[in-house]
Amino acid sequence: MRRILFIFAAYFVEIMVDTTQKCEELLPLERLFAWHYALFPTGRNKLHKIQTLEGGRSTNYVLKG
Repeated sequence: MRRILFIFAAYFVEIMVDTTQKCEELLPLERLFAWHYALFPTGRNKLHKIQTLEGGRSTNYVLKG
């Protein structure tokens, strides 16, 4: 369990660094998909399936606030 938490923390830190370094750039779908995979590598969160984007199948907008 500790190993899983360590891996999740490492991915989370990587995502946070990516967002702060590239905050002025547009967010390409490839990067967004990489974040989804980093956070939910199995596509599940315990008992619940996580709905993530599937390439080109839906129209979604990322808003910067």
